[in-house]
Amino acid sequence: MIVSQILLGIICVMFLGYTTEFVKKLSRSEAEFRKNSVFFPGQNLALARTFSDSVENAYNDGFRIDSVNSTISQTRSISSNLWEMPGPHVAVCMPGAPRSLIYQPVYENIKESISSIVGNGTVHLFMLMKVNDVARYINTSFEADKMSKVIDYLNPVSYETVRDRIHIDFPKLSCEPQKGAYGQLYDIRRCFGQVELYEDKHDRRFDWVVRMRPDVVFLKPLPSVQSLPPDRVYFPTRHWYPINDFMWMAPRKYSPAVFSAIEMFRLWPREPMRNRTEQRLICRNYNPEKLIEKHLQLSKIPWETIPTIELPVRKNGKCMSADCFYYRNSKNGAKQLCNDYKESIFQYCESLINHHKIT
Repeated sequence: MIVSQILLGIICVMFLGYTTEFVKKLSRSEAEFRKNSVFFPGQNLALARTFSDSVENAYNDGFRIDSVNSTISQTRSISSNLWEMPGPHVAVCMPGAPRSLIYQPVYENIKESISSIVGNGTVHLFMLMKVNDVARYINTSFEADKMSKVIDYLNPVSYETVRDRIHIDFPKLSCEPQKGAYGQLYDIRRCFGQVELYEDKHDRRFDWVVRMRPDVVFLKPLPSVQSLPPDRVYFPTRHWYPINDFMWMAPRKYSPAVFSAIEMFRLWPREPMRNRTEQRLICRNYNPEKLIEKHLQLSKIPWETIPTIELPVRKNGKCMSADCFYYRNSKNGAKQLCNDYKESIFQYCESLINHHKIT
């Protein structure tokens, strides 16, 4: 009995020492991040004017992009007349794979949500579509026909299709979901780069910059930017993590930080991981939501959540079984509203898919 207690005590001391050393290692990384990043306190939140400057210097030699092939398939004529319309002027970034965006209920809902956010101001929509993902979700010929209708309906000031083949090396450990996180944050930063170029072209600055996903519908009107104090970043409430990256609304002065969370990969450990426990601790924190939250924390930028009811519409109109589970304790009928819409969107998409014989 005594021997067992002694052994347990030794194990606890060893674990405590290991944990302390691990936390110190992360603290040193964060201190280095503050020293080298453009976002550390005391500096203006200024970004390099080119996307490559911002991203290529954001990670250490452990990461690489073998090739990035981007094709601007359509760029709307950028009219300066938009700037003459009433403010506030809101840039809406929509990066990602189209997935369910081709379905009328989805893109109509997105336009309504954008109108709700902008209020009596003026919207400038930037779409960056990952077409190399589309083949996994919808028929190519059907998609091409439908996307043209989506573009006409949403009327973006910039529409870009990208066919990326991004390969990222993790020499110390392999975190497959984190590779996806890198690609997602890469596209978010690239879309914001288009916003910056647009601003430079017209020598104007937006009042707010909003991130929207092309496969998420909102079942409750979103608040307008005019109704929100411009002293923080706003996120939807629903998510497993404190921050929900389905959408956000950022005052322009805070936009560089929230759209450039890819810089958090500069904190990736440069020393080999000693065991699987340490690997899990690192990997668990390298998802988009936590990286965005940590980046805002390091940048000393406040944020809060706003009440929303949203639903991601997956391929062929299907939704994950847990998508409405978040609202199980809601007293405003949110779960029922979510389930009803989930059923209706699936029936709509299924009938359309069968009609066009999409596989």
